[in-house]
Amino acid sequence: MRIDRDPSPWQDLEEAHWLHRPPATSYAASRRTSVRLLDPTVLSRSLSRTKRIRAADWALRTSYNKQLRNHGADEGLAALTLRAHTHAGTVHGQDQQGRLTGMCGLPSQKLPHVLNLLTTAGFLATWRSDPGSTDLTWTLTRP
Repeated sequence: MRIDRDPSPWQDLEEAHWLHRPPATSYAASRRTSVRLLDPTVLSRSLSRTKRIRAADWALRTSYNKQLRNHGADEGLAALTLRAHTHAGTVHGQDQQGRLTGMCGLPSQKLPHVLNLLTTAGFLATWRSDPGSTDLTWTLTRP
């Protein structure tokens, strides 16, 4: 995942106990980031190696497709989250806005901006927030 040099996503993941970053010991090491994953779901061996490879390939293809190539980590993670929560075999999805912002690691006020960027980039065809139920619905441009 390309989080770049902004330290806040790394700090958020550490505070959520998903990972631990050991201190960099040299200049070369400080230019790269190595982490120890702490999430028990990631560390469990419940999925076969082939399934994990296929899932990782799918996630990378979604996050780094040509529509999102010039966008940041926020847009890539939001695109991956929306695609993962789109109804199987369709281009339509729906979920609670609060859950989506939590999964994307975004403040709720930033989500509309990111969704507009995904629409402009051609990843989303449409999105709509239902003020009465706090649900968010979206349509991908392709499955």
